[in-house]
Amino acid sequence: MPPRPPSRTWSGAGTRTTSSRSRDNNYEVGSATTIDANVGQYYRSYIFPYTGSYGPGATTNRFWPALGNHDWGTPGATPYLNYFTLPTNGAGERYYQVVQGPVHFFVLDSDPAEPHGTSSTSIQAQWLRAALAASTAPWKIVYFHHAPYSSGNHGSTLAMRWPFQAWGAHAVLAGHDHHYERFSIDGIPYFVNGLGGRSLYPVGAALPGSLVRYNGGYGAMLVDASATAVSFQFITTSGAVIDALTLTKAATTYSLNVTAVNGGVARSPNQPAYAAGAAVTLTAAPSAGYQFIGWSGDATGTTNPSRSR
Repeated sequence: MPPRPPSRTWSGAGTRTTSSRSRDNNYEVGSATTIDANVGQYYRSYIFPYTGSYGPGATTNRFWPALGNHDWGTPGATPYLNYFTLPTNGAGERYYQVVQGPVHFFVLDSDPAEPHGTSSTSIQAQWLRAALAASTAPWKIVYFHHAPYSSGNHGSTLAMRWPFQAWGAHAVLAGHDHHYERFSIDGIPYFVNGLGGRSLYPVGAALPGSLVRYNGGYGAMLVDASATAVSFQFITTSGAVIDALTLTKAATTYSLNVTAVNGGVARSPNQPAYAAGAAVTLTAAPSAGYQFIGWSGDATGTTNPSRSR
């Protein structure tokens, strides 16, 4: 595969490329009469198809919400499921996965009403474990509503303490409590971000692993990613950066060995090493009296030039 382009995501609220939501979506009880005012009014430019009353929507969907307790306030979370058109690669649209540039997002339903369960041995958890294992993305981020670790008003949702790191996740994002907090658990960051709107909640004594806590104002998380780095910032509505964290990994490169019989091979670009997934064009130049027949080895076929990855 070719290198994935960088990705930029706002979590909790958004004005950039993609918006991912783990906080409360539709107060108070997830009603069909309130969802457009609560969501579409502010995020229609990210939503496709958008059929609400606040103007034109996006031309492609860039809004990836997670179900929360308020959405389940209406039986079956029907208004939520009817309002959004989301991937159906999980369980309908209740939990799903989506790739944005170098980031593979896994969106879960952490509410006890989820028919497939919320324990680490549930049908939903089995799906996540398999999906994480199958992903080849540089970064794998899991998010959902109820925070597995929180020093806030609601506290921790113990049922969601799945072995995310062991299954391959690089970060976990959640909401529910109306404050910002960052933990380090099993070597990966866990975030609580519920400051996208509504009220501010108090923060209690810090739980083990809590590194940063903030409830001084509203804001959102900005996530920037490339193939070798992903950064997380919590930025207030006044533009203050309250917290910042960057994860990095070494770029994977490969050498390319090419030999020719009775001729030569030119490569473009011509360099000693190539990034994983980079495209290379190979052009065979037969010696006088010979003609090109085909490629063998990792490059096969009879097309000259040949484009390989």
